[in-house]
Amino acid sequence: MTDSQKVKRVILDTNYWIDFVEEYPERTPRFLEAIDNDDVKVYITFGNFIDLIRSNEQEGLTKLILGASDHCIPSTILREECVISNNIIDLIPSENHRRNFSQVTQDMDTVETFQEIIKHAGWSASDWYYSNIKRDRELLEEHGYDELKNGGYKEYLQNEHGSQYNSHGVETVSDVRHEVFLQRLRVMTLNENIREQDVADLETCTQAIASECNMLLIEKKWVNVDLIQKTIRNLDSEKDMTVYKDFEKFLSDLKQ
Repeated sequence: MTDSQKVKRVILDTNYWIDFVEEYPERTPRFLEAIDNDDVKVYITFGNFIDLIRSNEQEGLTKLILGASDHCIPSTILREECVISNNIIDLIPSENHRRNFSQVTQDMDTVETFQEIIKHAGWSASDWYYSNIKRDRELLEEHGYDELKNGGYKEYLQNEHGSQYNSHGVETVSDVRHEVFLQRLRVMTLNENIREQDVADLETCTQAIASECNMLLIEKKWVNVDLIQKTIRNLDSEKDMTVYKDFEKFLSDLKQ
């Protein structure tokens, strides 16, 4: 096993971060002790960021998350690979907003900067996600999953975007996100709609799969429908990631 394989690269669904502050504060010191190790790296995802914008516990959460995290994974809406960053401002999806906040927060520390970004966030990625989920739902209803999996989706994108579409293999972020969307859509009831919280969760799942993450603590509803592992299998991916829904099991493995 190489040194990089020994490192535990960890992502948490935002609900677990919220639980540290609101429901189970006694978990916090145990978690912080477990990650106080050079072989553990904790990542903030863009999905976490979407959730934090909507949270009522922003101050406590930002302090905790920034104190516990090593890196962030910025928005991948316009990227075909996950980029790991040490600059919290990179979570802002708009280049203009990033530039403006860099100037506004240049004399602030990291916690103050993050709180300022969240407090004054005037953007939302939800519309982009909803339109893409709507498109994928229509394609799934029209063509069926097997046809989309066997090249139908890439053919659609090539017809839609022409030469602008880059068909360069499996496991680009858009490939992963599309498969995550399809797996979510396949277990939805006829009249069920995607909720805003689902958008953040699906992006966290996408970034966990597309990044170097190898430990994901996620809501049990996604584990119960095998969303992440089905996505990995259907992408024929070699991704090696353990998915958890139980905090105690997650913590136990984190300490090993």
